[in-house]
Amino acid sequence: MDSSNKRGVLAAAAGVVAGAGAGIATVVAMKDKSNKKKVSDFVANAKKLVQTYKDEASELVEDGKEDVRRAAGDAIKTAEKVTKSAKKEVRKI
Repeated sequence: MDSSNKRGVLAAAAGVVAGAGAGIATVVAMKDKSNKKKVSDFVANAKKLVQTYKDEASELVEDGKEDVRRAAGDAIKTAEKVTKSAKKEVRKI
């Protein structure tokens, strides 16, 4: 698994952990009204963290797509050069 795939998996895992943690913390803390503010802040921070991971993963995916496009374009240009060169050699024969 390359590093961009690992980052995507880590981002997904972080989202699951943050979501589960937020849910558990909410249930426990909501029993005590004085903890509601703390829980609300925790959930807001968890959402921001997950959004950050999601944005980073999306950016990595876009970067990967661009790398693939660039590599494909280079491969096509190389294939065209080889074909052109081969045609010249065949004409000499």
